[in-house]
Amino acid sequence: MDVEKLICLIRKLPTLWDSRTEHYHDQTVKECGWEEVTMEMMAREWDKANSSKRHRLDHVKTLSKVPPLEIIPALTTF
Repeated sequence: MDVEKLICLIRKLPTLWDSRTEHYHDQTVKECGWEEVTMEMMAREWDKANSSKRHRLDHVKTLSKVPPLEIIPALTTF
């Protein structure tokens, strides 16, 4: 695992670690953030995976019911 990459990805999403942010206590926003981190970390594995491993990784991606991080700004306008 690329620990430096993981740290950089988490630092980019203060709602995961900074309790002073507006959405720190919003579980949906946090889940979206963790999903983004996971997808970025899995990207390398996806590229080097054989077809059976890709099937398993694809299954992991489909388990999440959280909307993509890009729609979060739309959610905050309510």
